[in-house]
Amino acid sequence: MGDAVVGVVANPLSGRDIRRLVTQASVFPTAEKANMIQRMLTAFGAVGVHRVLLNTDLGGISASVFRAIGRHHRQDGRWPEVEFLDGQPIRQTAQDTVDAVRRMVTAGARVIVCLGGDGTARVTASAAGDVPMLALSTGTNNTFPAVREATIAGLAAGLVATGIVPSDSVVNRAKLLEARVGDRVERAPIDGAAFTARRVGARAGRGPAIAGLAVLSGGGRRAGRAERDRTGGRRRRRGGWR
Repeated sequence: MGDAVVGVVANPLSGRDIRRLVTQASVFPTAEKANMIQRMLTAFGAVGVHRVLLNTDLGGISASVFRAIGRHHRQDGRWPEVEFLDGQPIRQTAQDTVDAVRRMVTAGARVIVCLGGDGTARVTASAAGDVPMLALSTGTNNTFPAVREATIAGLAAGLVATGIVPSDSVVNRAKLLEARVGDRVERAPIDGAAFTARRVGARAGRGPAIAGLAVLSGGGRRAGRAERDRTGGRRRRRGGWR
């Protein structure tokens, strides 16, 4: 069946944006993201995953995992081989995730685990295609990603990657919203919004005043649309979206 390969992409900026700052909320620390990956590596090794592909970042996640690998191999060599996907410029934008996931798919990843919020899940899903994706919650908005213990999540992903558990029996296909503006296409598993503001700022909309159009996937239900007119009222139309 070939090598069992799992891709892991962790967003160093998730759970740390301006919305948490202005609401006095806690942030999701880099150290815990790195610890989650290490727990997953232990789980991957336990079920026979051969190789793990990990994105690199400037936030310290990949560096922390790299140091942990050196310590772990001196004590217990049962972690799978970890390949760091370096060699490309790091922009600290969503394109970093897209590039990493595309490389994972090309390299034969059978499952992709993403650590982040709804935004990270959105760009991961857009690049993963038909490769199963497991989204773990480490973001600000976490409607799509699930709160799961990383060890359990790693066991589940590893069992699918190795073929011990057939993916057809446990993987569900989620709905995707698709927006087209000219030649640009954006896809999202939960929501989409069109903003009337001329400047994107921190890319974190905090209120409905500047949202001209908002679309929700319904999380498995029929999708609907809520649109704000010029007077500030709302018009709602129910129905399926493609």
